[in-house]
Amino acid sequence: MSHILWFGAGSFGSPMVSRLMEAGFVVHLPSTGHAMESSTALVAAGARWWRGTGVDVHGFCLPRSSDAVQVMHDFPPSPGVEVLDFSTGDPRQVTFLMSAAKARGATYTDCPVSGSPDQGRNGKLTMWIGGVRSSASDSAKQIIDTLSCKQFWMGRAGAGFSAKLVNQVIHILNVAAIGEGLKLAQALDLPSDRLMESLRHASSASAMLQRFGDAIASHNHTAQFRLELAAKDIEYAFDILKSTPGLKASYLGLLRDDLGSALDRGEGDANFTTFLEN
Repeated sequence: MSHILWFGAGSFGSPMVSRLMEAGFVVHLPSTGHAMESSTALVAAGARWWRGTGVDVHGFCLPRSSDAVQVMHDFPPSPGVEVLDFSTGDPRQVTFLMSAAKARGATYTDCPVSGSPDQGRNGKLTMWIGGVRSSASDSAKQIIDTLSCKQFWMGRAGAGFSAKLVNQVIHILNVAAIGEGLKLAQALDLPSDRLMESLRHASSASAMLQRFGDAIASHNHTAQFRLELAAKDIEYAFDILKSTPGLKASYLGLLRDDLGSALDRGEGDANFTTFLEN
């Protein structure tokens, strides 16, 4: 099994590391950087502090593509190493990240994931991979197969990040629609429990309604997916649409403003649904 140097052992990365260790991969963690508290807990559970050598793969699960750029600079991969980037990244950064890896004799693949921490722990994530399976190495396929149950090989570098970004826009705008609908329900004094049950069996049913509907209705914004990260994803998407001739970011601009207002209120660490309180 491969030795993996993992960057980004936060609330989402940690379950993925646990899954990899259970499958027999040897996971190494840097002793500096993101999510040190989580890293320390993972070392206690069987991961290793990295000693500077002896890994085949660098795994990224980082907040931003700028963080991936910094890690690539601070921890340059050795020749032959594969860099697998599971982050929700900026498609416009892929060319640079690939070039930085290639300059060191390494390879880089964007392969972002979608799902919950429990799905990460159980190998049930959905993954978009910027490439074709026939060209992937055996070690990359083993890691991808260990972490995901649904894989979509998107055919070219950067297309993994691009597809994940489309998912994020639909995901977050869907939650905005749920919030607006439930405000109307409040104005009309509808019984919340009965309404929520009916919506799950009607044309408004969705994965987001199932996952967040009750929490939104009760104004519970305990963090699952931090607002700071949602705002980053929408900023990427808004900038891409804004710079594409002939396309208009009609709703994304409003969503971007609402997320920004919540950030200004200091709610970046709350669940992203907190922007509905604007």
